[in-house]
Parts: sequence; C-alpha cells; structure tokens
Amino acid sequence: MVTQDQRLLTRQRTFCDGIAAGLSGAESARRAGYSDSRAKQTASRLIQLPQVQAGIERRRNGYNPNPQFNDPLAFLMWFANDPEAGELRHRVMAAIAAMPYMHPILSKKSR
Repeated sequence: MVTQDQRLLTRQRTFCDGIAAGLSGAESARRAGYSDSRAKQTASRLIQLPQVQAGIERRRNGYNPNPQFNDPLAFLMWFANDPEAGELRHRVMAAIAAMPYMHPILSKKSR
C-alpha cells in the first residue's frame, strides 16, 4: 500500500514514464522539468527513492497512468484502486460513489 509520504509527485511520475520508456535518467529528469544543469544528479537521487522505483516497476509491468474510460463506474473503480490517482480521501470518495452501482439497495417490494 502506498502511504501519503510515498505518493509520486507530478514530476516524479513524468520521470518514471521516461525511464520506463527507455530514456536515460538525465533525459527523463529534463523532460520532467528538472534543471538541465543538475539533471544527472537529480536522476541519481530520484532513482533511489522507493516510491519512484515502484512507479517505474508499475509502468514496466503495463501500468497506464492516463487511461481512457467510457464507463463512469470503471473510472471510479480505477481511481479508487490506483495508488497514484490522488489523495486517499479522494480515492475513498470515489469508492463511496461507486458503492450504489456495486451493491444496490434492496427495494421495499423485495423485502
């Protein structure tokens, strides 16, 4: 489980995307918006972070950070279960919003 301290920041997610796509660490850092003059050092520092390593591994295993949805329920389920999607409270709200679709309340006639 990814804790609040382990969530990837926007630039870290972009860095993970670059590394998983086969770019060098320095080039991935540049594309993520880090300083050109310190890109190599930044890449070295980022690659040591456990959350960045996990993000790279997820992407190498087929994770899509920007999926497209036609079904609102599929989006809610993805958002609720994706550790990179957002803050935990927002993910819980998505799970709560999906509940009526997953577990409908019994009507009065069926009791």
